[in-house]
Formats: sequence, C-alpha cells, structure tokens
Amino acid sequence: MTFRNKLTANLAILAIVASIVTGLVAYHISRNALREHLESRLRSVASIAALTLSADDLSRLRTPADRKTPVFRKLQSHLLDLQQAVPSIKYIYVMRKSSREETLKFVIDPTLPKDENGNGRIEDNEAPAQIGEEYNIANYPQIKYAFSGPIADNEINQDKWGYWLSGYAPVRDHTGKAVAIVGVDMSAQEILRQEGMLRRGVAIALIVMLAVSVLLSFMIASLLAHPIQVMTNSLQRLRQRDYTARVPDFDKGEIGLMTQAFNEMSQEMGSLHAELNRRHQEMKQKVEERTRELEHTHALLLEAAQERFDLAQNEIALVNAALQERNQHLQIRQRQLQAIVDFQQVILRQTTLDELFCNGFAMLTYAYMIEAGAIFYMNPETMHPERKASHNLTDQALNALESVQAPGNPDHAHEVASWEASNAMALCALLEKADMGDSTGRPMDSVVSIPFNLGDRMVGWLVVVALTGRPIEADERDLLLVFGNEFAIAADNMERKDLLAKMHQELQQRHKDVQKSHRSLEEANRKLEAYAGELSQQTAELDALNQELSENYRQLEEANWKLSEMATTDALTGLASHRALHERLADEIRRYQRYHRPFSLMMVDIDDFKEINDRVGHVRGDRILQEIAAILQRNIRQTDFAARYGGDEMALILTETRREDAAIVGERICRQVATHQFGGVQVTVSVGIAEYTEEKKHQPLLEEADQAMYNAKRSGKNTVYMLPVAPQAA
Repeated sequence: MTFRNKLTANLAILAIVASIVTGLVAYHISRNALREHLESRLRSVASIAALTLSADDLSRLRTPADRKTPVFRKLQSHLLDLQQAVPSIKYIYVMRKSSREETLKFVIDPTLPKDENGNGRIEDNEAPAQIGEEYNIANYPQIKYAFSGPIADNEINQDKWGYWLSGYAPVRDHTGKAVAIVGVDMSAQEILRQEGMLRRGVAIALIVMLAVSVLLSFMIASLLAHPIQVMTNSLQRLRQRDYTARVPDFDKGEIGLMTQAFNEMSQEMGSLHAELNRRHQEMKQKVEERTRELEHTHALLLEAAQERFDLAQNEIALVNAALQERNQHLQIRQRQLQAIVDFQQVILRQTTLDELFCNGFAMLTYAYMIEAGAIFYMNPETMHPERKASHNLTDQALNALESVQAPGNPDHAHEVASWEASNAMALCALLEKADMGDSTGRPMDSVVSIPFNLGDRMVGWLVVVALTGRPIEADERDLLLVFGNEFAIAADNMERKDLLAKMHQELQQRHKDVQKSHRSLEEANRKLEAYAGELSQQTAELDALNQELSENYRQLEEANWKLSEMATTDALTGLASHRALHERLADEIRRYQRYHRPFSLMMVDIDDFKEINDRVGHVRGDRILQEIAAILQRNIRQTDFAARYGGDEMALILTETRREDAAIVGERICRQVATHQFGGVQVTVSVGIAEYTEEKKHQPLLEEADQAMYNAKRSGKNTVYMLPVAPQAA
C-alpha cells in the first residue's frame, strides 16, 4: 500500500471515529434533555392536579362502595377533565399510604372500564383500580419520596396496565401534611416515538458528517503525499551516500522550508564526508608512529620486569626458610600443648598419686625433649619434699635436690626468682660432677627449676634440663608452669578424693542408723493409718447424709418453682395469669412515674365466643383460645407482655408505645385472626386500646381499655377502638 493510500485511510478512520463519537454524545445529551423535559412536565402536571384536589374529599373515600357517592363522581370528573386537557397523559390516579411500608392503596382511579383488546370482556388490566386496592411499590423507588414533594420516575416502569413513565405530587391538608399522592402516567409508546425521531435526526447528521470527513481526508492526503514521496526517494539516495541528492521546491510553506533544510543538510553532509576522509588518513599515520614507540617501550619494560622477578625469587627463598623454622617451632609448641591436654585425660584415669606423677612426668619428658629432670612433691604430713619421678639424674643429684628448701613467700616474685637461680646454679654444678655430656659451659637458661603452688602454698617443684644445652624459652617456661600447676591440682584432688572416701564410709554408717530409725517410724505410721481408716468410714457416712439432704433440698426447690409457675402462668394458653398482669402493670406504672416512658394497654376479646363454644364444643373452643394466644405472641416484642385476663378476654402491655402505634398492632392482630384457619370456623376479635398518662391510675387504665373494647364490639366487631382523648383544662 502506498503512502498516499495509508494517509488517506488513517485520516478517514480518524474522521469517522470522531464523527461517531460526536454523534453518540449529541444523541445522549439530547435524549437526557428530552427525558428531563418529560420528567419536569410530569412533575408539573402532578403538582397542578394535587393542588386542585381537596384532602377532606379524599378522606371520605375508604371502601369500594364509596365509588357511588357524589364526592367520588365529582373527583372522577375533575381528573378526567385534567387528563383530556393534557393529551400526552394516559392515566391519572390518587393513592394513600397503607399499614404496610411496601404498598399504597388506591383512592381514585377515574378510568372507565373499556374493552381495549376487543375480546368481549373486561380484563384485569382493563378494569380501573378499586378504592382501597393495594399497589406494591417495591419496584418503584421514586414513588416512596412523593409524599415529601413532586418527583418523577428516572426509568420506564411496568405494571399490569403496561409500560409507563410516571410523575407524582403530594396532596396536603390544611396543616400541610401529605395525606395522599397524585400520579400521572405517560405511555411508553409516546416516549419511544419521540426518542425514535431524535435517533433518526442524529443518524442523518452522522451520515452527512461521515461523507464530508471521507472527502476531506482524500483531499488532504493528495496534497501531502506527493512532496513526502519525493523527499523519501531523496533520503534513500542520501542513505546510499549519494550526497548530490536534492529535492525541488514545491511551495513557500512548511514543506518548502523542509525541502530547503534537506538540501542544505545534504550539501553539509557531503562537505563533512570529505573532511572525515582527510582526517582519517592523518589519524592512520599517527597511529602507526605511536605503535612503533609502544613496541620500544614494551621491550624496556620486559627487561626491568625480569630483574625484579629474580630479586623476588631470592626474597621468597629467604621467607620460605624462615617459615620452615617457624613451622618446626610451632610443631614443638603443639606437641607441648597436646601433652597438657593428654595429661588432663591421664588425671581422669589414674587412681593413685604415684601413678599420676610417673605417667605425667613420662609425657613431659617426651614432649619437651628433656635430657634430665625430676619432680618433687611436698608431703602434706611431714612438709618435706619427696621425689615422685626422675630421669637421668644420679642419686647424689637427687639427694641434693631433695634438701632444697622452699622460698619463704611463694607469692613474692623476687624470692621465687632468687630460689630458681640458686637451684639452676646448683644443678649445673651437679651435672658437671656427674659428667653428663658436655656440661662445661652449659648456659643457665637450659636448666630451670619451676615451683608449682596450690593457692598461697608451694606443694612441689619441677627440675628440667634441656637436651644438648638448648635454651628454654619464656613461653616454654610458662607451659611448664601450667604443667606443674596441673600436677598440684590433680594431687590435691586425689587427696580430697581420699578424704571424701573416708567421709563416705562415715555417711554409710549414719545411713544405717537412719534406716533403723525409719523402721520405727513406719511402725508408728501403720498405727496412724488404722486410725485414719476409721475416720474415713465416718466421713463417708457423713457424705451420704449430706447427699440425701441436697437431693431433698433440690426437690423442694423444684416444687416451689412449679407452684410459682402455676401461679403466674395460664395453664390453657401459656400466657401470663390475671395476677401476673396486675403485677406487671404496677411495674410499668412505677417505671413511667420515674422515667416518663410511655406504654399502652390492649384488651382483646373473641367475638361471639359463647356461640362458637355452643356450636363446636368446649374442646374446639379451648384450641381456638390457644391458637389466638399464639397469634398474640407472634405480634409482640420480647419487651411486651401478654396475659389471659379471664374467659375469652386477653390483655397486652406494649412498652415504649403510643396509642396510635398500638392501634397499628391491633389492626394487624385483627387481620391475622380473621384470616387464620380455625378448622372451618370463622373467628374475629375486638380490640380496645388505652395509653397510660399521669392523671390515670391502675384501675382506671384497665377500665378505659375494657370500655374501648366494648365500644369496638358495638361498632361492628373485628375492629380496633380507642376512646377520644379528653381535652386538657386551660
């Protein structure tokens, strides 16, 4: 596809989309404006109709029989005149609230019966609504707000008469209270007809816009495509390094400026290409010269690096020799440290002090490469040194070393150092006399005498002669000191172990004495257990008596509860008794006097119950009483109170309830009783209601409710009655 065709197609698609979006937006705006106009018109017609109706006339229409009254005919004629005055209105009607929140009751439907489908009879959707006929408004949310002010439906709704768009307005009495609403219906065919005309107009305008958009797209693409195609060919030549490519001038506008800029750019690129070729040759010569210089420098660097490498090898050889010497030294130290660890294991296995010193000194001789030496331990009883182990020393040297006296203060460093130096000198002299190797000129630091202490007491010392006169270093001396201290601690532990063994024997003897005393105590415990058995038997007898008393007390409480229940509950109906009613009524009066919380009393009496009993029998009559009591229980709250007052008369106390709200409950009870199936028997009740006020007392409230109930019976039965409120004195 050529660039011209692509540009034409893109511009046409863009124009078509813009036209469609504009048409749809215009259609929705016009449709909403039309709907708002129709809704405003419906609200206006309903408001005018509501203003022409009298709330007093509407209040006189209650039953279907009222359609024959002059008031109904007058209102019917008036509404039909309004309907004829506004031809777009199909129906007009009046409704009022009912006892149920989701329904309204028709007051006036002025429509005359008409066989619109021509089948020879009036169907339900052709007959007008009757006075009092209920209309479910659950699916019409706007009608719920019509009692507050004029309102109209947002969408078309459906009922048994067809599809409509409706408007509503309240009918108010002289106090301004909304007592009913006027509804006007516009047929959906009229609304759809007007919306159809609007759609046709928008469709025609959209077709015209699409044709114009396609034509303009073709013209614009024709003007732009040719210069762009010529410039594209020139750019391809420029891409192939043909810097002589030029674009002719088309006009003096933006395209002309673009072609002029392209020609200047092509000329500059040609000049730049020639300059780059010249610089490339110069750079090539410089690179060759630099390469020769780098090769000469590389040869000099290689010669210097070889000299440094030879020096480094010599230094590495010296370092390796030092490391080998250090490694040998570390191996010796490791062997000496391992000897200390192994000696600690030997301490755990040895059983006698002599074995400990012999085995430990043998490990010391191997680990420290000792030429000669001995270990001495102070006898704790005689406080004289005793040789425990020796190696390669003559008896003369050993006797001389045993005669050495310990330093006066082992904690004083100066005295210990002097003692060690004198021992070393004496030992060197003894070695010369013993002719042990080449002892002449033996250094002093190859012979050490190390004391080992236990606390502040020196318990022995260690004499060591290094092999071949090797000097004993400071860290070796510290390790020998650790070795000596381990000897001292192990010897002390063994002495303590012997002491503990003696103490253990004494404890065993004492344990035998304790066991003998324990057997005496066991004999005494057996006697106490015999006494405890007798006491447990007596306790069990007391527990049995307590259980018997508890069971008797429980049965007594259960009997008292049943008596209380029988006194406050009617046995037949399960409602509260006459006595319980008076007690609850007194409680509610006290609560009113303290908190001023209202409550109402309702008296319910079964109509013609004596005749029903005579006709169906007392058993069926009792069952009717029970079923009516169940209906009363279902229609009250948990805070309310139901009681059987006497015979076929029952009473309800409705807390937090005014007499008007109590009347709604009474109407619901009358309706449920009248529609309940009592086994083929039609039963109704009459209800009297009284609300407690401050000037009333207990008995007058009962009398007022009872009197209202009898007035309900005189008014035709199956109804609710309240005595008129007496006017308050000025």
